[in-house]
Amino acid sequence: METKRKKTSRDERAEESRERIYETSIDLFARKGFDETSVTAICREAGCSVGAFYHHFASKDAVIEENFRRVDRDAVGWGPLDPSAIRDRDAVLAYMDSYARLVTSRGLEFSKRFYTWKNKNFIKKGRSMQVNLAMLIRGAIDAGNLKLTLPPDEACEWLFVCARGVVFHWCLHEGGFDLAAEMRKAVDRALRGIEA
Repeated sequence: METKRKKTSRDERAEESRERIYETSIDLFARKGFDETSVTAICREAGCSVGAFYHHFASKDAVIEENFRRVDRDAVGWGPLDPSAIRDRDAVLAYMDSYARLVTSRGLEFSKRFYTWKNKNFIKKGRSMQVNLAMLIRGAIDAGNLKLTLPPDEACEWLFVCARGVVFHWCLHEGGFDLAAEMRKAVDRALRGIEA
């Protein structure tokens, strides 16, 4: 059995540097836009060298990849995944409300960069955000609280297609409407469309 190596102060400083670069990048992408934010600007604001940036991230796109990884990690806390929790259509809607909150917390400029045909992260299989929703749907079906015409995995994919469409529409309209309210309406309609 392998034992974990104890973190050194150098390891801790490297983690702090990576975190500062990540947070600064995300903030600048949200405020100024991805294309308008240079690595030099990130480093200036983060108080690090360009070399330090590239030590931690291969590119600005790698920061976006890290954001996806973190979203997937944090999606576990989005909804009632505890087996004792009530699982029904309202729980599914509440889970998708968390998705809307995540998008708005990142801001319009960041979302414009994120929600593009070039971003293939959306179609990766096995992402915890989708796995968790499918598990929630399956639990609601098993509990007899939800009857669908699609299997849980397909239902999950359909709901995320609808939700991402609302986000894309929000980006096209420069954030000109309440994303959370419109997403809830769209996801509710999409869910009603596949209920048996």
